[in-house]
Amino acid sequence: MFIPTACNGLLEERIVQDMSVPENFKKYLGKEKYYRDFLVFWQNEMEKKGWENVLNEYVFAGDERADDLLGRLYAGKWHISLWL
Repeated sequence: MFIPTACNGLLEERIVQDMSVPENFKKYLGKEKYYRDFLVFWQNEMEKKGWENVLNEYVFAGDERADDLLGRLYAGKWHISLWL
């Protein structure tokens, strides 16, 4: 298991496991206090499934969770244009 050492905050293994449940995943999004948990979650997912499968499952699957993440990716990319 990957555990980042340069991040602030304590790792909550219970939360990392809870993120694996699609119905619970969204409640952690957008909350800075879960940053470290998400780092570990994504690293674990990529180690188990490979980055290509993780991307397909979490961004391109066409379900509610994937559509939300895809929208967040584009919102972050284009947000900077508001300041130009």
